[in-house]
Amino acid sequence: MPVGEIKYIKDAVDSGTTKLSHLAGVTTQWGGYQDEILLKAAADPAALDEATRLTPVLPSGATVWKAFLLMKFRELYCAEANYVSIPGYVQLQKVTGGSWLTGITIKGGTLDVSAGVSHPGDVLIGNTDVSLQVSSGEEVEFQLVTLRSNVDNLAIRDVQFGLQIYYTL
Repeated sequence: MPVGEIKYIKDAVDSGTTKLSHLAGVTTQWGGYQDEILLKAAADPAALDEATRLTPVLPSGATVWKAFLLMKFRELYCAEANYVSIPGYVQLQKVTGGSWLTGITIKGGTLDVSAGVSHPGDVLIGNTDVSLQVSSGEEVEFQLVTLRSNVDNLAIRDVQFGLQIYYTL
């Protein structure tokens, strides 16, 4: 468990949050892969493949307490030196009856690559609770909003979205 999450739980305990007395667990669940997302300089990213959707499954009787959005990717690549020039957001919503919530902010100047060199991927973990859009058995979908690169065709390869879900019983 990342240090920030431990501190978050410790602060909740110290403040007397009663739900923690029923904390049952934490689970990380992932949707399917998208082979590649190409960022452009003058256009928003294309819609994500439906395969990236996720249907969280929790134990019977579980209630989502907190949920955080995750994005992982294997590689960054561009034929030219490139980076994120306009900040963007990763959002999620329930497919049925949901509304978009921002879970991760990707700042300008990040995801930078040298010309013609493959760079290793990473995992981005949001720090905004998106639990209002997360329920066991209800499919969620993801989208990228206003994420643009300095030069066309910044490739984010083998992308997967997920949720880290804290639940109570």
